[in-house]
Amino acid sequence: MATAADATTAAALAASAAARVPLAGYASRLSVRPGEAIEFHVSNATGSEQVAARVVKVICADANPAGPGVMLEEDFEGSAVGALAVLQQPGSYAVPRGSYARIPALEGHLADGHFTLCGSVYPTALAAAPWQAIASLSCGGSPGGQLQRQLTLGVTSSGCLEARTAGGIVVARLLSTRLQERHWYRIHLSSADAETGSPGVFIAVTPLSRDVHSEASRHSCFATPEAHLDWSRCSELTLAAELCQPESEGDAVGSHFNGKLEGFSLYDVALDTTQAMQETRGETPAPDHLVSSWDFALRVSTQEVVDVGVHGLHGHLVNTPARGMTGSKWSGEEMCFRHRPHEYGAITFHQDDLDDCKWPPSFRWHVPPGTPSAVYALLLTAGAAEENIPFHVVPPRGKATAPLAVLVSTFTYTVYGDNPNYSFSPSLTLLIPQPQRLSRNRWLPIWRQAMFAHDCRVHRRVQGQS
Repeated sequence: MATAADATTAAALAASAAARVPLAGYASRLSVRPGEAIEFHVSNATGSEQVAARVVKVICADANPAGPGVMLEEDFEGSAVGALAVLQQPGSYAVPRGSYARIPALEGHLADGHFTLCGSVYPTALAAAPWQAIASLSCGGSPGGQLQRQLTLGVTSSGCLEARTAGGIVVARLLSTRLQERHWYRIHLSSADAETGSPGVFIAVTPLSRDVHSEASRHSCFATPEAHLDWSRCSELTLAAELCQPESEGDAVGSHFNGKLEGFSLYDVALDTTQAMQETRGETPAPDHLVSSWDFALRVSTQEVVDVGVHGLHGHLVNTPARGMTGSKWSGEEMCFRHRPHEYGAITFHQDDLDDCKWPPSFRWHVPPGTPSAVYALLLTAGAAEENIPFHVVPPRGKATAPLAVLVSTFTYTVYGDNPNYSFSPSLTLLIPQPQRLSRNRWLPIWRQAMFAHDCRVHRRVQGQS
């Protein structure tokens, strides 16, 4: 039952994994004091084996040809004694965009080989990808490890719920109810039909939004032998993404979900229709068979996913998705998540979320005593590519070194750091005389627009923060 969309998804994942920035980097901190050390994390995909690096003092970083231009000072106080250590030559690293949740300790909790996975779903950008993974159960796999088997429940760009195996084979498809954007649904994924005892893959969905005129639907498909799977050795649950095959390059996860998830639970038995409806109403229909119940309204200031069940199978979030978001129980009466946390029990995931590239450190600079406070940068050169990593040297704590204090808005820089700056778009750059164009590109590489996460002023392709 594989479709043309499957090939499109696979190609998109491969292209995303293969994509690399030519030369880029970031500092381990935004500011550093004399006597302290700062590290720089660099990725080099230029094809050049060596990356040259040096620390400079930035006098002016305005690349406008009508202004003074980029002005640097390499022979600043302390530059002669400041040791820039090469920790390792930078390799070529991917930008691991996309947020998701991982619950890695499920092995041994589905001993009978059956399960029902329940959760609430609120898609916000179905057209963002041909296929988006909502929840994925895997056996014997971890990022970079060997996947023995996998079952992923996801949604297509047309709103169709599908269950797929690790090979991308569709083993169950729900056609009677299609998900609509910005509406809540309660979904159930089971390993058997509790009424008949027939093994397989079953999908059930119940609309929770009042303005969705659709009844609960249940459907199964036995088109392939892969539908008959033994999940007794299930080891991990991934939410809002799925583990990729071991041979894929780059990120170990893909098919990221765009939207909200809320209130997931796992049973070690296939729930029947009556039990599924009880679970949808917030009841616990088979308490002796409840493996885990993850409450996203708890510890919202952390990256923890708390299991309130007896086994304590806690998980963690990756790439900092938005927490404390309005859920399916939101009444509209309270605007603060702290006052009614049960109404703000959702987490919003995006395919372009990013909090840390997690590249290994390549260079370390010990700031010499007496280094003056100023804006500095690590200049990188690899072949014809150049890049700079700005940072700030501030005075020793509690000691004034100048009569004038400057407050640098580093938090603003962080929030808006990936502004693509459309005034320097490729079409406008062509209007600049060639010599000035080269110096400008040194400080304003156009490829940044597509490689990293967007800043807060850009209209995101993937919406759904509310």
